[in-house]
Amino acid sequence: MCSNKSNNYNTNLLTVSLEQSYALNRQIEKFRKGTYPSVKLEDFVEELYKVNNAFIKLFYNLNSDNLTSTQIRLLDQIFSFFMNEIASTALYADVHQNPLEMMIPVKELIQKLNVDVDFITVPSWKINYAIGDVWNLFNGYINFLKTQDPNMNIKIQDKKIIQIVFPIVHKDNILLGGILGHEFGHYLDKNFKKSLITQKILLVVKNYNRKSELIKYLDYDKALNLNPQALSLIIDTLLTKVSMIECWIQEFVADIIGIFIYGISSYFSCEKVFMYQNISEKDKLIDRFSATHPRCSARSTVRLEVLKHLDYENILDPSLVKIIKDFHSSWINANIEPYDQVHIEEFTLGLQKIKVNLNLNVDSCKLIEQILLDNIKEIIKIVETNIPAQIKYNFSDIKDKSMPLAKKIANLIPPNELSKIPMDSMSIMNAGWIAYYLYINDIKKFLSEYSPQEQDIKAIEMINSLMSKALVSSHIHRRWNACS
Repeated sequence: MCSNKSNNYNTNLLTVSLEQSYALNRQIEKFRKGTYPSVKLEDFVEELYKVNNAFIKLFYNLNSDNLTSTQIRLLDQIFSFFMNEIASTALYADVHQNPLEMMIPVKELIQKLNVDVDFITVPSWKINYAIGDVWNLFNGYINFLKTQDPNMNIKIQDKKIIQIVFPIVHKDNILLGGILGHEFGHYLDKNFKKSLITQKILLVVKNYNRKSELIKYLDYDKALNLNPQALSLIIDTLLTKVSMIECWIQEFVADIIGIFIYGISSYFSCEKVFMYQNISEKDKLIDRFSATHPRCSARSTVRLEVLKHLDYENILDPSLVKIIKDFHSSWINANIEPYDQVHIEEFTLGLQKIKVNLNLNVDSCKLIEQILLDNIKEIIKIVETNIPAQIKYNFSDIKDKSMPLAKKIANLIPPNELSKIPMDSMSIMNAGWIAYYLYINDIKKFLSEYSPQEQDIKAIEMINSLMSKALVSSHIHRRWNACS
């Protein structure tokens, strides 16, 4: 039990933590009465309830006389993390918050993979998409909690709960739902059967050409007179240790996977979001290096190479091919923001410890970028080899299925089937973008009661509405066929 000393600082800290956990419990009780889109998410809420009750028992049973204020604050920080980063996601897990239609393709991919995982979609007011394992960071705290109370009963189930953050203003924008192909790519890269595609690419990164050109961006004690072999070893190590490079490869991998599984809907949705985020005051897009993301121009090159690999010029309508090439040209000619960072690394060569700074500026970042892009064909092959064949989209279906489906959209008919055969979700997603670029004027003919400016918006809303109906009805149709 907590100490009864009313003025004891530690006792007050424990009391506050106990009160917070009771307050959270009342909120979780409300969550337990909610309606959720899957049994797994109902189980997730029950798991939150059990973990929080373990915290209540912990705070109630600890003796403040045996703990330092630092220990108590650390326990409270762990509880706060649980409350703010994990339990809070349940607020968005019910059917009212879930972008049902947008998630249908994702859930179908998971079904094909036959893995025990479910997704919580968390709306954000930022124009940003992200993905991550809800329980991942908390798992690392469990052993520490048990050192404070060996009887503390916290056991997280093995099944994964993946959080997808999406802009709430895009909840009904099915077209932009194609960007979830990129986010699903991150999931596959890091989680599916320990494939760790990025790590496989990093293993061969040291064999890339032009790495010696990075030497001029190194700062070290020149009195050491390092020979070319030592400098080459340092560059090899830096290419696999600089976190920025790994982050860039992760984004390339996710972009590649997005197109492999979602087709052109992944490409066009990414373009829309990237262009919105990189609007410049000048007459060009603005592009920038970042510690976490490569330049959009580099990503445009990567996505274009994937489309070439899939023979897009012979499959897509020439008008779409031109749009894609124009987008790429816009990124290649974008204005570049200044960039200046330093990566510090210590090496042991023989008996010497050497401190080396790698200067990351626009020029050195361009070189690192080019080192990767010089080998993009190899990277694409590594990615393609390491994603499950059953979730790859047949790109030729764009011509055989998505084009006819897009013509149905042009006539305000939901694109859920052809010749009474239910269409796959990805062909429907791709049909939406084809209709957006090729047939939007046909759709606007049905909207003559609106002003020309309103017609543009209403036409997009119409495409999203027809796609939404098609995704749901085709999904039900396929399930019905499977059961009959």
